[in-house]
Amino acid sequence: MNKEFKSMTSPYQLPNGVILRNRMIIPPSEPHNIQATENYPSEGTIMHYARRAQNGAALVTCDGCYLKQDPTGKHMEWDIRNAGAQHYMTQLVDAVHFYGAKANAVIMPFIPEGYDVSPDVDCPFPKGIGAADTEPYIVEELPKDLIYELIETWANQARLCANAGFDGVYIHMAYRATLCARFISPVTNHRKDEFGGTLENRIRFPLLLCKRIKELCGKQFIIECTVSGHDMTDDEGHCNGAVLDDTIEFAKRSKGLIDIMTLRSPHIDPQHPTGFNLKHTPWVYMAEAVKKAEPGIAVAASGGLFYPDECNAIIKNGQADLLSMARAFISNPDYGKCVYEGRGEDIVPCLRCNKCHMLDAGVELHSACVVNPQWANEIRVDRLISPVEREKKVAIIGGGPAGMKAAFEAAQRGHQVTLFEKSSHLGGLAAKASLADFKWPMRDYLTFMNRKLQEQTNIELKLNCAPDPAYIKEQNYDVLIAALGSHPLLPEINGVSDARFMQAVDAFEHEAELGKRIIVVGGGEIGSETGLYLARKGHDVTVVCRQSALAVKARRVHYYTMFVEAMEKQEGFAFILNAVTKEVRSDGITYADKDGKLHDLPCDDVVLSCGAAANGSEAMRFAECAREFYVIGDCDHVADMQKAIRSGFSVANSI
Repeated sequence: MNKEFKSMTSPYQLPNGVILRNRMIIPPSEPHNIQATENYPSEGTIMHYARRAQNGAALVTCDGCYLKQDPTGKHMEWDIRNAGAQHYMTQLVDAVHFYGAKANAVIMPFIPEGYDVSPDVDCPFPKGIGAADTEPYIVEELPKDLIYELIETWANQARLCANAGFDGVYIHMAYRATLCARFISPVTNHRKDEFGGTLENRIRFPLLLCKRIKELCGKQFIIECTVSGHDMTDDEGHCNGAVLDDTIEFAKRSKGLIDIMTLRSPHIDPQHPTGFNLKHTPWVYMAEAVKKAEPGIAVAASGGLFYPDECNAIIKNGQADLLSMARAFISNPDYGKCVYEGRGEDIVPCLRCNKCHMLDAGVELHSACVVNPQWANEIRVDRLISPVEREKKVAIIGGGPAGMKAAFEAAQRGHQVTLFEKSSHLGGLAAKASLADFKWPMRDYLTFMNRKLQEQTNIELKLNCAPDPAYIKEQNYDVLIAALGSHPLLPEINGVSDARFMQAVDAFEHEAELGKRIIVVGGGEIGSETGLYLARKGHDVTVVCRQSALAVKARRVHYYTMFVEAMEKQEGFAFILNAVTKEVRSDGITYADKDGKLHDLPCDDVVLSCGAAANGSEAMRFAECAREFYVIGDCDHVADMQKAIRSGFSVANSI
């Protein structure tokens, strides 16, 4: 049933007179793999931002318009002084404007190497955002002549962006990370001159920068600034720096200089809430406080904004003027269209896994959306998808994420699909894991996919059904897709064949059968999540890990710290690192520490999380059962949910 979201789709006029077509604006959130070493926006980059506008955003923020080289090499950088680069930048802006959206360019005032706002404070990013070198080194206090030189430099960066047609700039002032942020926070600003001390002095640098940009670019040139609503708090919840009242006063003093103030979290990772945070939108209260103070500028809420009912209520209830949304538009190629048409039920839930920032540890320059394979592929996805030549009869064996996605996409293309699943429900291993409270985003996604499959009239679901090759061959299918998944490995550890144990994949469904004291052998991401789940259910859990840290392959950007925090705060959760399990018994294990010394560890039950193997051989039994045969998901090779869903999407759109 269609539902109107009039508040979030209503137009809004900024205090400087610029009209935005709705309340949905997009912060910097581009994929890492659409731009190589070009010093101008590539065609893939242009298409990516254009699709954001086509999807319904009112304001699209584009990263890459830098003057100073990012020392980390992780940001897109375009030589905006170069006429050729300017040429491509105008094309980018034209593409965004084509769909009726405004285009902002990012200004990221890096901290000049060798300097800081104050020399006696901790700097988490001494050589720029994301710098790999975090070793402390001696810095000098920024001299005043350099401060004014930097203001002129970055204001001229904004002028060059304006010359290329950009409607405004986005200035990062959050997390004590950029130069502006470090001036604002009393934790990082200990200066004794007119740029330090009082709030009026601490906000002097960012406001002078904004004033100079307005002088060079005009009143209607949009300046959006993103700030932390308040500084970080200690374990007792006490703020050790700027408080929310300071931010409110900052906003009031920004009238006529800053057009949009986006409120963010105190620290960078919690700004991108994951399933470990059971609250959907934990930072809206900051925007609401600033908005209700009537600062005379537009106030944007951010952080976890996704569900249209909640987003619409934020605007309707006067908690914010605008909605800064990234993952909603990442996980849905048509989020804005669904909102405009009142089709909230068609919006694909975001998993909040933050793989859109980084796939996994060590894969920093590649990002992807787990549930939207089209993201970061905008330039080629239409060419990759083959047109349908004729309706086909398709069988899919296995109802995990890969099989579900393949069935949905094949049915959408008009094929007649039969989906076989040996268990009583769809979702595979993901359905088991989704039983954990911190896996609620995955549970939302699987519920969504179940409903979408049941709505398709050309999909026949056959649960509790594991067909054999003879039966499949008799049905005369045109296409057979094997999505048979994987099975847990049995480690080569003494006693395993005789001991009583449970595999981690089964512990979620059969937690009640386990005793009080549990040892989880294997401290990878799955083992750690299993241990956390069991501890939350009241068990005393010890995870035994051969690595020097738990979940070493889990993505580090905007995810790992929240995972670690959840484990550290969980009562009944313990772990032993650098420990190699030597023997498994029904009542405990023996492990060797990093020095080779053996230790006995008693328990009531052992849970194993020691890897998995693809069911490829099982899949090959069906290889001759149809004219076309494909293997997807875990039964091709053990993969994560992102690769499984993408394989289902790709194959289904090829038949």
